[in-house]
Amino acid sequence: MQSRILTEYEFYKLKKSTLGERLRFFREEVRKLSPNREFTTKAMGERLGITPQTITAIERGNSKNPSYYVIHKLTHDLQIPIDALTDEFYQSNFKSIPIGNSEKKTFGTHPNAQKSKASRLGTMIYQLFDDGQMRILHDIHTDHALEKNEFTSSLGRIISEIDTYKDEISRLSHPLVRAISLYLAPEQHPDQFPLVSRTSFVKEINALYDNPHSMEDEQ
Repeated sequence: MQSRILTEYEFYKLKKSTLGERLRFFREEVRKLSPNREFTTKAMGERLGITPQTITAIERGNSKNPSYYVIHKLTHDLQIPIDALTDEFYQSNFKSIPIGNSEKKTFGTHPNAQKSKASRLGTMIYQLFDDGQMRILHDIHTDHALEKNEFTSSLGRIISEIDTYKDEISRLSHPLVRAISLYLAPEQHPDQFPLVSRTSFVKEINALYDNPHSMEDEQ
């Protein structure tokens, strides 16, 4: 498979494009660079187990809220980062990314940026009462480390499940977009997201249960 680099002109053009227009752009460009592999909507649909009509609906903007699962499969087949379809990706300065490269790359905003480390996804589920009280019900994390795409995809599913029970869901951003934004936030604002020991964190939470008025005393 041949490859080339996204140009600055294309980057700023995609910045003004919709999700569907970006998807069509990358599909057409990868198609040009891949003479031995088809990237028609029919061929991609057969490979991914989705209908060509689904891909077409996304590209035309008829599918307003496509499944993050479908988007993940499409970007994986095109071998582009999922965030290359989001508005957040184009909010900063020009990013040079490869198109049509079969090797997995780490996409950063700075030439000296370090490769993102694989990490486990943990979630602490709590029950929150209307009087402001709460209790932790479950604390769990994945058994193995996840790369960025796996991490944000899993986080997107959790967000989607929670959104099911929220009001005015139509006003919310796509779960995967928010997951990617949450994933990138600590890298962009490290001072606001300090690293802490999980053991120490749980110990502090337990201390609140031992002294339920401690939070009120600090206010």
